Amino acid sequence: MINNSTDLVIDDTIEFDGIKLTKDQYLKATAKLLGYTKMPVSIDQFIEDPYYLGKTYGNKALYPYWKDQLLELYPSPIHTSNPFIVLTGSLGTGKSTFSKICAMYLVHRLDCLQNLHYFGIAGGKNTVLVFSHRTQSLAQMDFIDSIDMIGKDSPYFTNLWDNGGSRIPINYAADGERSNVGIGSDVIFYNLSELNFINYDNAMDKISTAFGRWDSRFGKAKGYLGHIILDTSSSTDESVVEDYIRNNSYNPLIIRSNRWIIKKHLNQYYQLTTGTDKNSKDDHKDGSFFRIYTGDSVNGPFIITESKPLKLLMDPDRVLECPLESYANFKLDIVKSLQDEAGISTTSTGKYLDDPTNFLSCCVIPQAHKDVFKVSEKNRNDRIIDYIHESVKLIPTDKPIFIHADIGVTSDYFGVGISYFDKMVRFDPGSDLLLPSYVTPIAFSMDRNEGEETSIMHFEDLVLELRKSFNLGCFTYDSFGSRQLKQDLEREGIPVRYLSVDRTDAAYLYFKMLVNNGLWKGPDNSLLKYEITNLKHTNGIVDHKVGFSKDISDAVIGSIYSCYEMIDVASELLGNNKIDKQNALLMMVGGNKDTEIIENALKNLFKY
Repeated sequence: MINNSTDLVIDDTIEFDGIKLTKDQYLKATAKLLGYTKMPVSIDQFIEDPYYLGKTYGNKALYPYWKDQLLELYPSPIHTSNPFIVLTGSLGTGKSTFSKICAMYLVHRLDCLQNLHYFGIAGGKNTVLVFSHRTQSLAQMDFIDSIDMIGKDSPYFTNLWDNGGSRIPINYAADGERSNVGIGSDVIFYNLSELNFINYDNAMDKISTAFGRWDSRFGKAKGYLGHIILDTSSSTDESVVEDYIRNNSYNPLIIRSNRWIIKKHLNQYYQLTTGTDKNSKDDHKDGSFFRIYTGDSVNGPFIITESKPLKLLMDPDRVLECPLESYANFKLDIVKSLQDEAGISTTSTGKYLDDPTNFLSCCVIPQAHKDVFKVSEKNRNDRIIDYIHESVKLIPTDKPIFIHADIGVTSDYFGVGISYFDKMVRFDPGSDLLLPSYVTPIAFSMDRNEGEETSIMHFEDLVLELRKSFNLGCFTYDSFGSRQLKQDLEREGIPVRYLSVDRTDAAYLYFKMLVNNGLWKGPDNSLLKYEITNLKHTNGIVDHKVGFSKDISDAVIGSIYSCYEMIDVASELLGNNKIDKQNALLMMVGGNKDTEIIENALKNLFKY
């Protein structure tokens, strides 16, 4: 009987069943019992030797952090300290590289095995390594194709595949969110990538399926062969992977990658010192770092400053020291930076805005019309423009406008948002970063009389009326059921496209960044404020609570995101308008010889 312990901290000699063995003798005896015909190389040699992966990862090309993790994971050529691994944390730190090396080292071990009989697995089936991603094509490209390219630089893998592969037949399989290619196969290796960014129930089903099948098929191989790796970037503490970490019974190895720790050897961080950064005097920094409070169930994350110190009841263990090199990123979007750079799963209260103060302070434009008004389907003279004409006067005539409609015909309101690109704003006095700012002067919801449907014709009349005074950057809509409206507006030469803010949280996250940095001004619309402050953010989707609506918030954020996606068009149209005004101005001054008057007029024209 062999020792199933994976703790190989052994002396030069060990006593085994009354017999003293050297470490080398112990490994050889164990390997023979497991079915090895030759001893695999150590993980260190596998990484560094040009015959194996040395041409790709040798000579410190692999981050030292990950090499240290691999040395602990594979304490001997035939042992694995833990088959279950969770890789989570910051972006761009090498989590996928770690997974690919684990997979290729497993293939090497299988190549050295005669069979899997010791583990109770008979021949006749291929042994499968499954790589799962949001889509099968991403899994194929990011893992299987990448492994193939790495193998082409390895004489070992080139010879292996040229000679028909390993003794134990192996297949790679690409899997996506909505497929399950591992059913019926002997899956010895699962890499489940970016689970936090697919549907929660689908992700949890993939986790439970992987562990259930692996445990029933390869449970005896635990400590020797195989892996289940959950590989995903950080999200919130209510994400599927954080739930798995809290509730599982498998005791996985958890590796939380932090960009500053993993890239420490590159000397990219903690090089700036106090005084180098030119941000406001209020920013409290010491040495080469500044401090962040990462948030809790009551308080959102924030940069700790003299004006916003750590409060008495806040958890001091949630204070994070960050390098000054990352200061601008954290000031721009602290939640995204905590996830992408610090590798921290931020606290989620389930609310879209944990603190609505910044949003509410942006709703400053006086509104001259009702939040919701009824338009009679049967009365052509009941025109929408008549309800909002005072608000329309607030739009500068040189600004291209972007209109988004959240179309409700029989049940929901018909939400409308009208926005425009205002100007580029220097994000920070000490930075060259310029960001676009936006204005939404008009937001409303259109209702219908009892027994009627919302009139699409009346809305089309509004769009055509606005075109008389403004350049229309684009009209976007969220419902494929509005084909007639789309066709009618396109026939009039108006740019039209489909845009949904429901399928992902991208548009809402962009809006949150804008309001948190004072880059948006909107109407003092009670319904808009009510909807946005009551939205929930779960599983990568922003949605309304039961009994609430989000017709007007979808319309406003859709109009802003449309402008953002077409910012080049917005800027070009704005520039064309200014050129037209410039030409008109020059014709107006005619033969005026007073160049100072002309110069001042032009300066005012082009001033933001």
